[in-house]
Amino acid sequence: MFYELKTGNLKLDDVYLKEVTLNTEDGEVVAHDTYFLSACYDELLKELGFARVETSEFPTYDDDTQEVEEVKELDEVNNIYKISYRVVPKSLESLKELKAEEINAKRDEAINSGVSFKGKVFQSAERDRNLLSAAISLYSLNNNLPPNFVWIAKDNTQVPMNLQELIELGSLMAEKVNENTIKARNLKNNIKAVTSTQELELIVWE
Repeated sequence: MFYELKTGNLKLDDVYLKEVTLNTEDGEVVAHDTYFLSACYDELLKELGFARVETSEFPTYDDDTQEVEEVKELDEVNNIYKISYRVVPKSLESLKELKAEEINAKRDEAINSGVSFKGKVFQSAERDRNLLSAAISLYSLNNNLPPNFVWIAKDNTQVPMNLQELIELGSLMAEKVNENTIKARNLKNNIKAVTSTQELELIVWE
């Protein structure tokens, strides 16, 4: 890999075609000289408009609290373009974003953990809530359920339900969504307000 001095771009291949003008009996003709950059000595490489590239080994770092910055520097004396890396603490804003994502994950986990009703736990993921809501809407039109109606619990057992019980189950799921959504929103508001990493670490889902 080579660094093009004029454009500041990196050249990944080794071949460079230099445009030259030849004087012939028919007049000037544009041609190209071919150079293999890796075989060029330093002065010629610089004359062609390139520098060699040295890349440092990528460091190990803690993805939760640190990030890697790429440092680029041209050593004009030795005609070497150096790419190195340094590990720096993540900014407070970056840590806030990660903490907010963590709170969102905890919120979804809590909402989807199931709802206890009639001695059973019922699945409460979004698809389960939508299915229950659709069933309540449909059967509420006639204010009745089909004979021997059951709703499947998380352990796959069939739990007999009347319409009122089905509505109660739906209400429990809605309350769970609302409760955890509000909890998450309050925590994320607290995240926005902190001014230090120490304060941020104190914000946890409990």
